[in-house]
Amino acid sequence: MPLCPHNDNAPVLSSLIHGKFQEKTLTKPCFFPQARDTCWAHGSLNDSPTETGDMNWDWEVKNCKGVVQGQGQYLIIQQSGTYFIYAQLFRKKRIQEPFTLMFYKYPNTTLNNIMGHENGTINFARSFPLQKGDKLFCRKNHNRDDVVLKNQTYWGLFKI
Repeated sequence: MPLCPHNDNAPVLSSLIHGKFQEKTLTKPCFFPQARDTCWAHGSLNDSPTETGDMNWDWEVKNCKGVVQGQGQYLIIQQSGTYFIYAQLFRKKRIQEPFTLMFYKYPNTTLNNIMGHENGTINFARSFPLQKGDKLFCRKNHNRDDVVLKNQTYWGLFKI
């Protein structure tokens, strides 16, 4: 993913562009939709779990009025269509057993299960046809203390 310029204390990315050496200061990932007006929703992990222990998210939603709504642990589809869903779960410590990130349509229709290795990261990306009224959420099968900072564990979608 591209990174965004933010402050002087961040790492510097150097690149050669049109024969000139350029540097940019980077801090956190930026997520850019495919086209200027594309509906895009991105959730960063929130520190407060839900009553059921599911993962809760802070949603950033762009160009999605009447298309998608972010609400706590859920993304609610308001317009039928094909959506590209992406996710990353990053653990800060190694455990012996594998771990899984599961995507669901409410109440319990499985969209996908992604299994991670003991060393810590799950990455996922794929398109799905979704219908108006679908309510999406995800779960993990391991202890919350194994998850790293909010900006390294996220999921979201954009409308294709």
